[in-house]
Amino acid sequence: MRKHFAHPILIFLMAVGLQGFWRFVLEPLAQTTLGISLGNFLFVLLRVLVIFALPLLLAWGCGFSRFGALALTAFATFVESVGFTTLQIWQDLKASPVDLAPSGPWPSVLNLMTAFIFNLPIVLIFAFAGYELGKRLSPFQPGRTSG
Repeated sequence: MRKHFAHPILIFLMAVGLQGFWRFVLEPLAQTTLGISLGNFLFVLLRVLVIFALPLLLAWGCGFSRFGALALTAFATFVESVGFTTLQIWQDLKASPVDLAPSGPWPSVLNLMTAFIFNLPIVLIFAFAGYELGKRLSPFQPGRTSG
């Protein structure tokens, strides 16, 4: 079976990199030029698109199984929602250490992990929809003739 994409890790890195580029570079610019509410809306829209498109591309282009595509999408969401936000918290802690001095950043990180667990079912629903669309678009399904 010939795959469209030879390296699924590149798709994963592009999805995580796009979200990181938005969070650290474009989001502050969007919030100052377009306003906070529109900047946050665009960020949520990008997250939903990545959560939908990543398993679609993994199923369509790489032939991933359902479990593999959903697990990699959940991991990409974890990196974005917990990892990148933890980096932002540590950057804020370096900028003004008095704000988080009594307890440090760990209660905030624990809060992020708890929020990720509660949001995981929604992530999996969007990822499942993207995976199923990717499988339907894939020309490499069993029983389907090419041509």
